[in-house]
Amino acid sequence: MKKYFNLLTLFGAFLMSALLLTACDNDNDDYPEGGRSGSSAIIGEWANIEYGNNGRRMFMEMVDFKRNGTFTSVSYYAEGKNLDSDNATISSIEKETSSGTYTVSRGVITLTANGETWEKEYSLKSNRLIIYDEDGDIYYDAVTDEIEEMFDKMEQRYRTLNNNSGGDNNGGDNNGGDNNGGDNNGGEIVSNALIGEWIKVEINSQQNAYMEIYTFKNNSTYTLAVYNIYGRDLESGNGLLASADKKVTSGKYKVIDDRQMTLTDSNGKTRSIAYKVDDLSFKISDGTYYLMTNEFRNNFVDPVERAYQATFGNNSGGFDNNLVGEWVVIKITTKRNATIEKTTFKSDGTFIDEEYAVFGNDLYNNWVLTSADKQVSYGKYRTANGMVTIMGDDGTAGAIPYKVDGNTIIMSNGSNSITLHRMNDEYRSYFDAAEKAYKATHKN
Repeated sequence: MKKYFNLLTLFGAFLMSALLLTACDNDNDDYPEGGRSGSSAIIGEWANIEYGNNGRRMFMEMVDFKRNGTFTSVSYYAEGKNLDSDNATISSIEKETSSGTYTVSRGVITLTANGETWEKEYSLKSNRLIIYDEDGDIYYDAVTDEIEEMFDKMEQRYRTLNNNSGGDNNGGDNNGGDNNGGDNNGGEIVSNALIGEWIKVEINSQQNAYMEIYTFKNNSTYTLAVYNIYGRDLESGNGLLASADKKVTSGKYKVIDDRQMTLTDSNGKTRSIAYKVDDLSFKISDGTYYLMTNEFRNNFVDPVERAYQATFGNNSGGFDNNLVGEWVVIKITTKRNATIEKTTFKSDGTFIDEEYAVFGNDLYNNWVLTSADKQVSYGKYRTANGMVTIMGDDGTAGAIPYKVDGNTIIMSNGSNSITLHRMNDEYRSYFDAAEKAYKATHKN
């Protein structure tokens, strides 16, 4: 904190941020004491977090050195009580952003921002970046998920205290600074109003509900967690949460303006969406998402996540051993067409499903097959409170009530029900005939 105040006094707040940013970003091309060399070593995100005045002051800065030779920086200066503990109380937050270009050469980093250039010696060892300064060395650590979460929470608190639902125009510069959260000088555009967690919950029926959580981070990345929730009497508010599955996607986001943004997933697929964001809600064509609160987390997210972990989080348990084994169902649609399906529930919580469409001349009276097609799928299963939840490897999922009765499994969902029979010699003969017909059909 002493260095923060010295730099602030000598150069002004923006220059301080830029200089600290330079320190954070050091790449060592020629460090003789074991530091990494090469300009690529410094690429990435680095953070400096300091406390002062017995926990009444806090300074934190995150710098992102990009591969194209540009950088962005965001820093926060907070005042309050117990800021260095879990019982922190924040009374005020100041925020600054900056951006520019950088080069590294033989243990020196050169940073240019706002028409000024600075040079500092640095070293880079493992996950720590050290900037050497006559007033005292400055240490930056590689950003971890925990550090990133700290910055996200600080940004949320900053927006709450300053009633800031848009970009940050206080302390930035107009040539590459943060205008609507953006970086107009080669960096990604980030909207400060978006940063945080946004949740949507939909209860579709007494047995099924749906939850989505968008998380936008200040490094222009996002994640989307989608939960399918299964249970009983879910619409009543006093229902039973039986199981849940989850699918998480991630990627990059870019704000075009205060109405349009793009999402690019990890597969490189980009979609453009219209959006509207305020202090409490984030609206897109998919629906309205609300800013995550402790109430949402305690009443929805945590119970559903626990149900997901109980359902699929532990492969060694959470399922009914009575299901383990091979089960068969045969359905003859016409005398020429039928289906036979074998589902194998394994003791490790996985399953294999083999389904045949078979063809013959008089399937009602004999099982002489002329041809067959086959589909195989894989996935995981879990049981809880009389319901079985099945998640396929293709991301499909579902949960229905079931009952094991000796050598049969009865699965029912409203008016629909299906009975599976435990594999025996008779059923195996039907299954083997289907496999033989399939191989004969597709032997070429």
